[in-house]
Amino acid sequence: MEALSVEECRRLLRVAKESEWCALFALALTTGMRPSEYLALKWTDIDWQRGAASACRTIQISPSGWTFYDIKRKRSRRVVKL
Repeated sequence: MEALSVEECRRLLRVAKESEWCALFALALTTGMRPSEYLALKWTDIDWQRGAASACRTIQISPSGWTFYDIKRKRSRRVVKL
């Protein structure tokens, strides 16, 4: 796996500004959250005063559709600075 360089991240966010997905791309690039975590966020997980998000669930595709799951390990549950 090869990560994007800082300049590539900046370029991606510049282009993404024109997209409705800009906030999602910024969250993905700056928080270190797994895709299954940031895609499972709910508005109630965001603490606007503290500028943080709680990673407490994941989302996975199943034969019946998208399903939310609690994060299994306690140490994987965390508050991520935004």
